[in-house]
Amino acid sequence: DVGPLLGAAREASANGHTAAVLEAVAAIHAIEPDNAQAFLLAAYAHADSGDMDAAIGECHRALAIDPLMPAARYILGIIYQQRGDLIAAVNEFKKTLYIDPGFVLAHFSLANLYRQRHAYEDACREYDNTMRFLYQNPDGEWTVFLGGFKPDLLLKTCERSLIECRKAAEDA
Repeated sequence: DVGPLLGAAREASANGHTAAVLEAVAAIHAIEPDNAQAFLLAAYAHADSGDMDAAIGECHRALAIDPLMPAARYILGIIYQQRGDLIAAVNEFKKTLYIDPGFVLAHFSLANLYRQRHAYEDACREYDNTMRFLYQNPDGEWTVFLGGFKPDLLLKTCERSLIECRKAAEDA
């Protein structure tokens, strides 16, 4: 049973212990080589340590097993965004939302990308979606990616960004 190992890996991940996550993942894969959750946890660990190529590889391994993993799609979107490949990032965030329409941070990330591209109407729509799904799904899978931030800070950021985008859309 890999349940306890997955639990240990998740706890290590939440506490930022990358080496412990990767050790647990190796133990999981020794028992269950096709465990998609273990690949996802390895992707988190590699991304946290800055090894984005390894994180991308782990995401692709997880998605090869379970193509409907919104967290793997979201991680890919974040990595592509950081690398400046905004088209790939938008595509991954859209895939995340296709799989899980309530994945709040994918809406937020899309809103920010649209705002950056001066697509203010699209940005406003996604900030609205962020706030709506934040109210509907305040404890969703997406909360793993908050990194210690509180959902109310996300809400305030969206409210402020929405005002700015509406003003920019009027001025355009």
